[in-house]
Amino acid sequence: MVEPDSPSKEPKIAGILPELIGESAGITNLRGQVAHLLGHQEHGRRLPTLLIQGETGTGKGLLARAIHQASMRAARPFVDIDCAAIPETLLEAELFGVERGAFTDARQTKLGLFHTASGGTLLLDEVGLLPKSLQGKLLKVVEERGVRRLGSTRTDVVDLWVLAATNVDLRTATREGSFREDLYHRLAAVTLMIPPLRSRSEDVPQLAAHFLTRACAEYRLPLKILTPDAQAAMLAYQWPGNVRELANVLERVILLSGDETVISGEMLGLPAAPAAQVASVPREPPRFRSLVEGFERARLVEALVGARGNITAAAARLGLPRNTLRYRMLKLGIGAEEVGGPRVRPRKPPAKMSASSPGAPKGHHMIPATPKKVEGMVHRVLVVEDEPTVRDYLVDVLTEFGHHVESAESGSEALSLLDERTYALILTDLRMPDTDGEGLYQKIAQTWPHLASCVIFVTGDAPSPALAMFFGARNVPILRKPFTRDELQRVVERKLSKES
Repeated sequence: MVEPDSPSKEPKIAGILPELIGESAGITNLRGQVAHLLGHQEHGRRLPTLLIQGETGTGKGLLARAIHQASMRAARPFVDIDCAAIPETLLEAELFGVERGAFTDARQTKLGLFHTASGGTLLLDEVGLLPKSLQGKLLKVVEERGVRRLGSTRTDVVDLWVLAATNVDLRTATREGSFREDLYHRLAAVTLMIPPLRSRSEDVPQLAAHFLTRACAEYRLPLKILTPDAQAAMLAYQWPGNVRELANVLERVILLSGDETVISGEMLGLPAAPAAQVASVPREPPRFRSLVEGFERARLVEALVGARGNITAAAARLGLPRNTLRYRMLKLGIGAEEVGGPRVRPRKPPAKMSASSPGAPKGHHMIPATPKKVEGMVHRVLVVEDEPTVRDYLVDVLTEFGHHVESAESGSEALSLLDERTYALILTDLRMPDTDGEGLYQKIAQTWPHLASCVIFVTGDAPSPALAMFFGARNVPILRKPFTRDELQRVVERKLSKES
């Protein structure tokens, strides 16, 4: 504990108020102010009253509760009262309490909120709307820490830390005479200002990722992803309702989007921003994807570790279908070694086969640790996958590898594309509606025999022993879902190096 006369160290800002999400200058400064205040608190020392100002929906109540939780009073009561929500005729009784017989129907003594919060923290929310008839009494409590119940002649001393919050400009209110100037100066011993969301748009990606993850977890839904146009719309929007409006918009669209896993700008239903404003917003804000995936990845890893790597048990914990969890593991690159369970990839070869057998699928168990890398070449690649999540992931990653990638949702659509152009590599799912992967391969082998050696199967289903031997004899790799980015890169580079 720092003695009053001893030099004190600068309080650590890191880790202060984790509930206050954002890294903008305004939020960082606010966090630093609170850290400085809390860094000098001592047991038995009177804390200054705090006035938290900000527009509606900026999170004044959340900040007040977070400050209480970070203080030495965290184990004591936190009591908040909305001064605008209780009728004036009842507000005094709620705050100060009532002595038995003070008025008709006062059949027993009732403690007020000042007494209830004794030893802890009291938040007076919307204090700017407090009736002027009560402002003088509140001033006495704040100055003297003395509370007298209605109908009582005794004043009780209470140990309170008083916080006040308002979206009203109290300086203007004092000039207009609607708020007592002496009370304002007493409440504003320390003033904290929460900036509106429109002035800290750089925090929108992090806030959106937080609210998406929270809402999906609360309603036991798979995590949904924002498209680039949705991200741009959110950055261009002014958010007059601030953080509360952002949270409500995302919660609404999550509930109304049904089975859709992707949220578009149209689904958000935000008013269109002026053309000049939209033009100034990056088309694909890069932080959205990384932040959302970071939250989701942590949630999935936690469930998988708790289930000791058992995908079925982890899916049950998350409220997800098993296949959905496997797809999300694939997209986020979560391997069995990371979650402490038995290896899921690669699976054992079919019966009567081993990894060293001549018929074992090459590119699956026999991928070298340091494959030959083909550099300086851009290849045209076709992805055939009916599952949108897996298809988009493959397209994104292969594009990042430097290839020109096209995609098809079915075998028949892939055949139409093959009629028009040729490809250096074809990655196809095995189980698909319409023409499945096996049928697609046979058609390719008959019509374009030079492309048969360019096929890689990407599947979550174990092929039959006969089919595995068939593909193994023809050097057709089988990449099992879920796989990591590195596994995909090794198989692709090995295949291309053979074809070059």
